Order: sequence, then C-alpha cells, then structure tokens
Amino acid sequence: MAEIKATGRAAGLNEWRLTGHEVLALLEAAGTAPESGSPLRNKIGGIEPGSRASVPPPPGQVEAVRRIARPEVVFGVMNSPPDPPETSWFYGLAGEDGLARFEDEATPGGGFGLLWPVRRRAMTAPLFGSLETGGPALRQGMSLALDHGELQTLVAICDIVQEDGLVAFINRSPALKSRFEATDLYQSYYRSMNAPDLRWMAQRMRFMAPVDLLPTLDGLAAGLASLAGRGLLVPAEPGYAPSDKLGLAVSMMNDCRGFGAVSKRVLSYSAAGDPAWRLGHLGLLAGDRALWLFDFEKTESGDIKAVLTDTDIESVEKLVEQRFLVSEAPVVRPRREGPLGARPAAAGRALKTSPAPMPKPASKEAKKDRCRDCGAALDPGVKFCSMCGAKAGKPECPGCHAPAVPGDKFCGECGQPLG
Repeated sequence: MAEIKATGRAAGLNEWRLTGHEVLALLEAAGTAPESGSPLRNKIGGIEPGSRASVPPPPGQVEAVRRIARPEVVFGVMNSPPDPPETSWFYGLAGEDGLARFEDEATPGGGFGLLWPVRRRAMTAPLFGSLETGGPALRQGMSLALDHGELQTLVAICDIVQEDGLVAFINRSPALKSRFEATDLYQSYYRSMNAPDLRWMAQRMRFMAPVDLLPTLDGLAAGLASLAGRGLLVPAEPGYAPSDKLGLAVSMMNDCRGFGAVSKRVLSYSAAGDPAWRLGHLGLLAGDRALWLFDFEKTESGDIKAVLTDTDIESVEKLVEQRFLVSEAPVVRPRREGPLGARPAAAGRALKTSPAPMPKPASKEAKKDRCRDCGAALDPGVKFCSMCGAKAGKPECPGCHAPAVPGDKFCGECGQPLG
C-alpha cells in the first residue's frame, strides 16, 4: 500500500494509491463490507480475497475506507473545462467536516485512489474555477420554472438556434430567425447528442442534469405549446420562434465558456428502518458575461423540475455553502426487532448505515451458515464470503462470548466494544 504523498500534514491530509486486494485488506481491518451508496459495492465484488499486506495498514487508510464503504453523505462535483469533464466523488459520515475522496485509477491492472480528510470548502474549488464569465455577469432578471418536458424543449431550442447561427456564419448571411416545429427540435436534439464535442446544450445537460433528458416527439410538441402559452415563444411559419427575452437568454447560454454541477446525497431512514437517500442537485453554465443556474427539484422521483435563473458567482457560492457544504446531523438508524423482541440500542455510532439483508430460513436438506456482514450463504469450509470478501465465522463478543448481531458496535449483553 503505497502512500504517494502526504500533503498538508499539519491538517492530516493523506493520499494513497491502492490495488483491489489492498482495499479488501482495509475492509477486513475496518471490520466492514460495502453498503448501498458505496462505490466499493461493485468495484471489488469480483476480486478474490488474497495478497493481504504483510504490514498492518496505517490507521488513516482504515478510517478512509470505512467512510467509503459505509457512507452517510455522498458529495459529487463535476466541472468543465477540462475536456472531458472532470468528476470528483467524496464519501463520509454525517456530522463530520471532512470527507474521503475516492477515484478509479487509469493504470494497468486498475487501482484506486484515496484522499482523506478533504475539508468541505476545498471540494467546490474546481467547480468555481471553471465558471469564468469573462467579466462581471450581466443580468436580465430571468427566472423560469420548467417542468421536465419544458426543460427538454428549451435544451432543444438552444441547439437549433445555435445551428441556425452557425449556418448563417458559414454562408456569410444575416443571422436567421429560428423557426421550428416539434420535428425540427427532435432531429436537432439527437444530432447534438451524437456530436463529437461539448458545444451543444444537449450534451452539456447530460452532465448538468440529475437524470438523462431523452425527449420524444410528442413531449416536444407539448413543451412547445406550454412555452408558447407562457409567452416565451411566438407563432411563426412554420411553428414557433423564441420571444425576444427567451432568444437573448438562449444566445447567452449558447456562448458557453464552462459548466459544472454539484450534487449531494444524504442517507436517512424511515420508521421501518428502510434506507433512503435525499438528493440535492444544481447545474451551472457560464457564458460570455453571463452565469446561469439550473436548480433541480423532485430529483428522487426522476420527473424533475428545474428553476432557471441568471445569477452571479457570489450568489452561487453562497447558495452552495448554505445548501451543500453545511454539516448534516448524525444519521440515526432505527433498530429492528429480532426474534426475541427489540434489541437494546448500541452506544455510539454503528458502523453499518443500513440494515444487513436478513437471511432466509435454511431448509433441512441444505442448511448453511451466513456471512456476518452481508448475510450471503456460505459454503461449508470456506474462509471468506464470496459476495463481499468478509472473513467467515460466527461473530461473538470477545468478553462474554454472547452471539453478536452483525453491524452492532457494542455487545448487547455486557456492553463491551465489538471489533
């Protein structure tokens, strides 16, 4: 496990490059397995246990991978430039100021990068560095609430207006007044989606929006009628043309100098103990002397809504700080009732952030032990779980030797810490 650098030692910031086998060793040292929301859940599932490190890992590595394996907060920042867009992911526990960054390494044989602890204010530095507007932002007081269909229609309008402008430039003719019907928007949108670069709004929204925008012909026709009813489009032959206000906004958005997005998922539980992730998401686009904010709502349902406003970098920084960089309250995991009634609540924070799968009753013909971490069936004689890599064996308290419940940090009988 190579520690390639230890930057900012005064602040305890450390960075490591690890192989898949080394990550498995860290999970074993942490006494945990990947949970929902963790990138490790799918990254190391096919790696066989083995090649354990001969030297115990530094405690910092164990603490970093513990947060990535059982995250309560997942924080993402995407920014462009550079091209292609760069995405950073951070994982950690609610109530903490520092998260752990995880990234795949583009090296032969694969690998993973860990950086911990990253302070919250440092996470958004790449985003704001990509939102240069070439001077103070010019604002026209635009604010539009758009449903899913209207947003898809607006994205297609941006691209067809840009296409018309490029054709006029190539032909050295006056700029065309864009006129379009639903069929024109449909064809323009999917031409833009298949273009080789990111100059088109359809491609940029693949990174800026929390869900894919895949408009249908009927959806674009309904979106045109809705925007026309709000005075944002005017009748033209054929179809519609942007109003003066919308046309100015579209032109300013098409002159893109950089864009990005910030996303935050926070774990919570229902009264029944079912995990759920609350999602907040913003998209940002910097044009020449213009900065545009897409504030997304109803992100969990997939039927998103967006509020589009022109803004400035100071307002965006304040919004991101208030909504995304605030430290979340510690997650409280409801206790499930076992066969003998409710278990006593464990002291301190439990390592698991969602309930382990309950094993199904084994038949008399084939009764198998279960993994202490993920609940998967274990074949007789195996030393490690084939699903999560955890060491096989029945968990018990080291003090009183009472059976231990997977995920508990303290013994329910004598209160001794479980390690």
